[in-house]
Amino acid sequence: MAKLVLKSGDSAGKMFPLAEGLNRVGRASENEVCLQQPSVSAAHCELWLMKERLLVRDLASTNGIFIDGRLVSEGELTNGSLLTVGAVELMVLDLPGRVALPRPAAPAPPPPRFTPEGLPCCVNHHPVAAEYRCSKCGEQFCGECVRLIGRRGGAQHAFCPLCNAACLKVAVPSDKKGSELSARSGWLAKLTQTLRLRR
Repeated sequence: MAKLVLKSGDSAGKMFPLAEGLNRVGRASENEVCLQQPSVSAAHCELWLMKERLLVRDLASTNGIFIDGRLVSEGELTNGSLLTVGAVELMVLDLPGRVALPRPAAPAPPPPRFTPEGLPCCVNHHPVAAEYRCSKCGEQFCGECVRLIGRRGGAQHAFCPLCNAACLKVAVPSDKKGSELSARSGWLAKLTQTLRLRR
């Protein structure tokens, strides 16, 4: 059961159990936590115990309230918090713990978008080069993933398995050497081959 324990004065160690809901703190005898000390106002502050939370609010007291040495008008108390009411120090103990919900597992990293050869790959079969790209969602697929529809002996049309939009054929070079050759045949490569610098 949640409680306040006196940490100062002649009655140090005295416990005040807290009921769920409103608990009033002050010098007047009708308070649930009655502190007969001149620095405490008749109606000093109020505590609200709500399942896993304990809130405190100052009632315009003369000397104010402090949580762990910090002057506040209202705040939240946790297990081990030191509430100072006037010159009286009270420690909060045995608050019901909050239920810790397990965090969802981190999402898997996205699959690689290119094969080791630098070609776009299928979204479902990562090392396989893509043959089609969806015209709507932009995902890329191999020939096994798309839905092929067409007449027997006629042209076939590919459709996306995710959004049913039409897929376009992806231009894939026959081998990497061909793409490297085309990269080397640019104007800068031709220029460096034409000019021979002397030492």
